Amino acid sequence: MLHSGSCTSAPTLSGTRLSAGDAGYNDLDSTTVSSAARCCAACGANSQCAAWTYNKSPGTSPNCWLIAANQYVTFSDTRFTSSAPRSTTAGTCNGKPVKTNTRLSAADAGATDLDSTRVTSAQDCCSACSNNSQCAGWTYRVNPEAYPNCWLVRAGGYAVMPGDSRFVSYQS
Repeated sequence: MLHSGSCTSAPTLSGTRLSAGDAGYNDLDSTTVSSAARCCAACGANSQCAAWTYNKSPGTSPNCWLIAANQYVTFSDTRFTSSAPRSTTAGTCNGKPVKTNTRLSAADAGATDLDSTRVTSAQDCCSACSNNSQCAGWTYRVNPEAYPNCWLVRAGGYAVMPGDSRFVSYQS
C-alpha cells in the first residue's frame, strides 16, 4: 500500500485510468487536486488506499480518485495518470506462488471451464483444483459478492489475461 506518505518510490502509469466503479466497487474517496503528485499524496495519507488515478484534463472536478486494493480495473485513457496496480499477497498453492492481477480465461481460448463454484478464499479455490485430476489451473475473483468466484481450467484450455486486479490465479 502507499500509506507511507511518499510517492517517490511508487511508479506511475501515464495514459492509464483505474476504475473502482467498473469493477463493481466504490472509490474510497475523490477530491480535486492540482497534480498527480498531490493525488498520490492524498492516497499516501489514507491507510486504506492502494491505488489512485488522476484526470489531468483542465476543469475536471473531482480529478483524483483513491481506490482500495483489488477493487479496480485498468483502462487505457490518455487523460489520466495513475499509480501502478498494487499486488496483494496471494500466498501459494501446492508450494508454488499464486499470481496477482491475472486471470485464466477458458472463454478467451475458445474453450469451456472445467468447473466453476463459489468458495470463501483463494486457498479454497486451490483445494478445489487439487481435488480434480483434470485441473491445470484456477482463477479466483477477489470480490466477495461474485458468484461464481472460482473457475477451474484444463491444460491447454485457457488464455492468461494479465492486468486485472479483481483476480488471482494459479497455473500448475
